[in-house]
Amino acid sequence: METKLSRACFEVLEKSGMVLLIGEQGCGKTMTINHIMNKSKYKNWAKLNVAMKDLATFKPNDNTFLYIDNLFDDYLYQSELYEWWDTLFKFHSQCVEHRDNVRFILTINDKVMKKAGIFIDTEKRKETFFLQADSDLLKLSQEEKVKIFESQIKFAKEKKKINKNPQCIKGIMQSKLKDVKCPIGFPLCVHMYAFENDDSERDLSIFDHPRKYVRDRIKREINNGNQNDVRSLLLLLLFYSHPTGLHSDVNFQSYLKDRESCEKFLKNCSSVDVIKKMDLSFDKLDEAAKALNGSLLIEHEHVYEFKHNIYMSGVCDYFFLHYFDFAVKYFPLDLLRISELYDLSEEKLNTLRERLKDDINRQAFSKVLDCAILGNPSFEESLCDALKKDESFKLKFLFPDATSVFRFPMIFWASKYNLLKLQKLLLDWALNSEGDHRLQCYLALLGMCCGDDENYIKCVPCPLNNKEEQTLQNKEEQTLQNNELQNAVNKYKNSRGQSILHILISSSMSDVIAHSFCTMLLSESNDVNLKEHKNLLDCLLTQSKHSRLMCLLEILNRLDINQNQAIGHSNYIVKMLDDSTADLYWKLERLCRICIIVVYGMESFTEITSKKFFNNTASSDEEINLSVNDRMKNKMADRINECLRNVKGSCSDICTKMPCILNMTPKLEEAIKASILRLGTREETMRYD
Repeated sequence: METKLSRACFEVLEKSGMVLLIGEQGCGKTMTINHIMNKSKYKNWAKLNVAMKDLATFKPNDNTFLYIDNLFDDYLYQSELYEWWDTLFKFHSQCVEHRDNVRFILTINDKVMKKAGIFIDTEKRKETFFLQADSDLLKLSQEEKVKIFESQIKFAKEKKKINKNPQCIKGIMQSKLKDVKCPIGFPLCVHMYAFENDDSERDLSIFDHPRKYVRDRIKREINNGNQNDVRSLLLLLLFYSHPTGLHSDVNFQSYLKDRESCEKFLKNCSSVDVIKKMDLSFDKLDEAAKALNGSLLIEHEHVYEFKHNIYMSGVCDYFFLHYFDFAVKYFPLDLLRISELYDLSEEKLNTLRERLKDDINRQAFSKVLDCAILGNPSFEESLCDALKKDESFKLKFLFPDATSVFRFPMIFWASKYNLLKLQKLLLDWALNSEGDHRLQCYLALLGMCCGDDENYIKCVPCPLNNKEEQTLQNKEEQTLQNNELQNAVNKYKNSRGQSILHILISSSMSDVIAHSFCTMLLSESNDVNLKEHKNLLDCLLTQSKHSRLMCLLEILNRLDINQNQAIGHSNYIVKMLDDSTADLYWKLERLCRICIIVVYGMESFTEITSKKFFNNTASSDEEINLSVNDRMKNKMADRINECLRNVKGSCSDICTKMPCILNMTPKLEEAIKASILRLGTREETMRYD
């Protein structure tokens, strides 16, 4: 059906001859391709998938509509793509742009584009045939959602004879459709809803939890059919489809009729025991594929493939859930990386940790640290504990990554993927090893820059880390390369004008670690000016999830009082006093921040804010004195200490170096220090939720 997206895509296609459609999973990219290809204008044109063509030598015939759906599926820096993108742009200019009888549409997942797109030349990024499918201007309206819903219901009735109560459909569209969450694109969820032929399984949870629905659907299809053949077919297609590094050049259809080749391929992808362990059979694979055609699979140009990537992900989940030990031990890391694993026993978690440890020891840092399971803080911490006990690993963490074209060591990838517990462990090891601790710190900071902006990963060549490589370089070359890394970090600016200091302050890391990084950067960089400090202070004082008292003091200490006063009034005191968050730790943080900015001259109390800060403790006939004298400073200390008494926890000395605390009475200084230590006893990634 026609949408704002399809109209925009068609306009770009007619103007440029080619469109690269970028968007989230399920947002309607494939639907848009099909809609445009079926327009009357292209009715008699040949439709050709050129995913496997060499565009450098391919010459399209007249009246040909070319397409590639799901470009670079699940790409993770396995290879450089400069040449591929250059070839695409040349193909466009030589074979498409000036021809009225050739059209070319490509689709790519937005997450993949962030990684694969870094290899596009800067000037080429301005090409007009790039189209963001889920931009604000092209997002589906409620009216379009209803029309998509109706069209998919009609399509399911025509293709699968699935009939639904019209009144029920109308009620869903009017009352419930606007409230669904859709963690993936709406069109895909609608399609799955419409093509579900079991009334008991068709409900709005498909929109709220689509991947769970897909997992359940796959389990039903396996149980309802010839289990061994269906399971064998799905495993074969999973290994065949996913970029595991073992992709076969053999046409998939030929496997369906050749048992020996099929068994050999599966064993090469996993283990010689795969047939026995998973009870696979290959007698009726072709029949199983025909039975699943239209539900989980689709036959395209006489070749079966997964109907959508979410079905491939669901199949991956199924095997890890039902054959956990075998899959974790023998399946390719690329499949483990994308699996959703949940409700795992301690025994299974240990099995998973051992597998990831083995891959880390093989220096597969970029892939291991991108595994979804590491998003669980407790699992990350348990992996750190396991690595601490592995003496062999301590010899390798400085080595370069072996699975990416960007051969940065583990600290870079840990920072890029925001694994702060692992980052701290590696920094501690670097401090106590023969490695260059300062170099590791800058690699960690570069990782944070690249986590914020994928394109920055190309800004500097990777410094050599292990001794074997370093012997090939003299000290002068190493110093030059390390300085290049430092300069790249110091000069970083994202599209919002934020520096690495802003990224640090806004991060989830503890105040102690953020302060140590900030101190190093501020001490070694000559590029920080008052304007940047103003932005940093605003960033600091609006950070509402993590303590930043040490960072605040460090930055204010680098400004004199006159400079602070020149910054102006931003009503930070009012905003913090109006914050009604009940968490006592966050209340302590707010009180300390207010005291610091008042004593350092950034802002002053008013009669109203003073009363609110001190809980109206002044007597009615007592004149409120707003001058920042020792008496007021000690009253501030009393206010902080009152809050401290209600905050649970110890004040153990977790800080390696406390920043200077200036212009305060001993009592207030002691209260601020005690607060820093008390707040620091919480988890390094603590949140004030």
